[in-house]
Amino acid sequence: MSRKAAYLLSAVLVLCGLAFSVRTAKDGLEHRGCDLMFRINEVQCSHTGVNPFDVWDRKVTTERFRGMDREDREKTPHEDAHKLVVHAYPAWHTTYCWFYGWLPRAVTVALLGVVYGISLVFLIVAIRRMISSLGRTERVFVWSWIVAMLLGDLISCFGCLQYGLPLAALALLMYDSLDRGRDGLAAVCWALMMVKPQVGALFFFPLLFGKKYKVILLAGTICFAATLWPAWVYHESPIELILQIPKSGVPHNHEPIVDTILTPLIGKSATFVWAGVCAAICAAGSWIFRNAGSWLMRTLPVMWIFPLWTYSQNHDHLVTWSLVLVWGMLIVGDGRDGLAPVARKVLNLCTGIQIAWLVFMSGWHFCVAVQLFNPLGFGWVYVSIGTLRAWTVIPAVLFLVLLPAERARSPLTTP
Repeated sequence: MSRKAAYLLSAVLVLCGLAFSVRTAKDGLEHRGCDLMFRINEVQCSHTGVNPFDVWDRKVTTERFRGMDREDREKTPHEDAHKLVVHAYPAWHTTYCWFYGWLPRAVTVALLGVVYGISLVFLIVAIRRMISSLGRTERVFVWSWIVAMLLGDLISCFGCLQYGLPLAALALLMYDSLDRGRDGLAAVCWALMMVKPQVGALFFFPLLFGKKYKVILLAGTICFAATLWPAWVYHESPIELILQIPKSGVPHNHEPIVDTILTPLIGKSATFVWAGVCAAICAAGSWIFRNAGSWLMRTLPVMWIFPLWTYSQNHDHLVTWSLVLVWGMLIVGDGRDGLAPVARKVLNLCTGIQIAWLVFMSGWHFCVAVQLFNPLGFGWVYVSIGTLRAWTVIPAVLFLVLLPAERARSPLTTP
């Protein structure tokens, strides 16, 4: 890639990322409430001895709290609109964040802001070290690629006060801990990431095939132990609380393949069938990558599949920074001399598709296209940036598999 081409393409990528971020920020600001407020409400509901899942599932009514609106239930009556809204995160989240019920909301928001700052600096410094071996032109392109792919997700995270950015930093810390043999710290990181099971659960496969049984056992113990406190408060079984987790996500799962293809064919079980298929693909990919040199590389199949397998939104996709980084480094030529010609052409095609999609997503004509397609019965053409990114990364993953064994041991390591 010539210097002029690299800088021109970098400018296009940054502009696309900024444009998409503006639209994402608008969506976040117009969001009815924000995720952190829901989390605080859930903990405060727990302080009253009521399981927020039961409120969300309309099994219990209270004077102060109401469940988040969902498509499979009637809308909230007008007289209850003033109540605090709750969803239902895993029970161990309630234990981790029990202090939410004691602090003023402004203080909790400020604390999350501090966590955001630390996480962002941590990630930027780490990525800077990882690409330090590249030339200046290549570094500019890689950073532009990361901005284009993830800036919208970052803005969405800020707009909704979500956990996506801290989880991305925890993923980095987990990779580093595993590389250094610090299994205890890695287990703590994974247990914290499990506040979002749709993001954290698939790490089970690379850990299993990497023979990190101690990490799996310790993280599972932490999550189960953290479930005991809410179980005692609610007077319910911890097993019942764990089984509620998939139920809380199903009504919000709108993966296009599930909605448009599988559900008409097999009915309501489509969500679980699709999740099983995605988990199997992730397991197969983790087996292929089990001998990769660094844990960042071993977990790439997780980054590829989790935006697809169940409920996830843009802010969740910040965790895919490692996949975006590896893809960017491959584009600028890191290790490409070991590729088969067909694999190189596939990657170039995927990169072109992704850049074209970024341009399309960032323009005003995106909204026009959706408005035109929906009345014609083609509403399924709307695919989130995260979903399409996952699909176009499929050849990139295959591309990595085609590398000789020594190439799979990427120089990318966590600092």
